[in-house]
Amino acid sequence: MRWVKLLLGLLIIYGAYAYRQYLIEGLIYSLNLKYYLVLVGIVAALRLLVASEANKIILENLGVETGRKLMVKYQLVGMASAFSMIKFSNSFGIYYLKRKGYLLSQLVVAYLVKLIGDLTSFGIAASLVLGKHHYSGFVALVMVMVGSYVLTRKQDLLPDRWVFHRIKDYADLLRRVDAALMGKVVGLNFVVYGLDILMWWILLGLGWESLIVIEVLGLLLVNGSPTPGGLGVYEVALPAYLAKLGLGVEVAVGSVLVFRFFNLWLPALVGAAVIHREL
Repeated sequence: MRWVKLLLGLLIIYGAYAYRQYLIEGLIYSLNLKYYLVLVGIVAALRLLVASEANKIILENLGVETGRKLMVKYQLVGMASAFSMIKFSNSFGIYYLKRKGYLLSQLVVAYLVKLIGDLTSFGIAASLVLGKHHYSGFVALVMVMVGSYVLTRKQDLLPDRWVFHRIKDYADLLRRVDAALMGKVVGLNFVVYGLDILMWWILLGLGWESLIVIEVLGLLLVNGSPTPGGLGVYEVALPAYLAKLGLGVEVAVGSVLVFRFFNLWLPALVGAAVIHREL
C-alpha cells in the first residue's frame, strides 16, 4: 500500500510538472475572477453545510447525539483523507468520531448508509442524463432503484452463494434504516449536486444541460478513480472535457482549479488542521 501511494503521488507530481504551463495559465485566469471567487466560496460553504446535515441525520437516526458544528468538523476531517492517498473516503472522519467517544459499530453503519445513499444518488443522476440520449439510461435507473431496494429490504432474494454473504451482512445492518431516511439522504445529495451546478454556472456561464453533464462526469471521476476524491484524475480529465466544449485551456483549467480548491483542497487543509489540534 505504501508503494502504491508513493507511485500515485509521483504520477500526480509528474503530471503537474509536465503540464505546468497550462496550470500557470489557469492559475492566472482564476486569480482574475475577483468577486466570482467570493460567490463560489459562499456556495461551497453552503454545500459543506448541506453535506454535513446528511451525516447528522443519519447518525441521529441511529440514536447518536450530534451537533451541527461537530458534523461540519467530521465532514472536513473526512475530506482530509485525500492526503492519505487511501481510497476509503472517510477513514479519517470515522477515526475522528471514534476518538470523540462514539461507537465504531454505529459509525460503520452510518458510513454504509451514506455510501448507499451516495451511490443511489449518483446512479439516478447518471441514468437521467444518459436517458436523455438513449433509452438504456432509463433501464439503468430502474436497475439502480431495484438494486437499492433488494440490498436494503429484500436481501433474501440474493442468491445463496458465498460471494453474496458479505453483501447480506451489510444489508442486515441496514435493514433497520428507515426508507424515509434514505430518501432524505438522496434528497440532500441532489441539493449538493445543485449547488455544484450553481458553482459551475458562476465559473463557466454555460447552459444548464451542459452543466448537468459536467457535474455527472465529475461525480464519475470522483467515485471511479483509484485516488480519493479523484485527486489527480479529476484535475486532468475534466479540463480536457471542458476544452472539448470549446472553452479556452486557461478557462477550463482555471475553473477546475477554483472548483476543486473550494470543494476539496481548502476543506481538506482545514480538516487536517482540526486533526492536528484535536487528536
